[in-house]
Amino acid sequence: MSGLLGIWNNANQKFLHDYEDWYNNEHLFERLSVSNINVARRFQGLKSNYNYFTSYEAKTYKTFFSEEYLKKLNKPTKKTKFVMEFVFQDMSRTVFKKTILEGSIRGAFCLIISIKDKSLIRKNSKYFDFLSGTNKYKNIYKLFI
Repeated sequence: MSGLLGIWNNANQKFLHDYEDWYNNEHLFERLSVSNINVARRFQGLKSNYNYFTSYEAKTYKTFFSEEYLKKLNKPTKKTKFVMEFVFQDMSRTVFKKTILEGSIRGAFCLIISIKDKSLIRKNSKYFDFLSGTNKYKNIYKLFI
């Protein structure tokens, strides 16, 4: 079972150049240097509450709780501290356990749906399945389209 770290965030428009420089020249390489993290993608929102969605894929969700990963997370670089304090806004971070994957996931677009009305899920249960994972939200579902 592979793992996925999903990060949703907005960015302070005043520091977009700093954000791009940090992500492309430092952060991306730092995260990909962690054992078992093998893919990173960042998407820009078209119509969303968030400007950006970043995903990191690993051989197992446990990678995102490993000593190696947590050491990097808990010892941020000078640029990372700046981005976290002045650039990132409204950040949400969740670790998922991928259990089923069908087809190809290569592409230029990513669809993420947030459903707050649980009755919609119950009424359309054949399209939803509880997404087992270790995340702080108990009501995360996967949607079959």
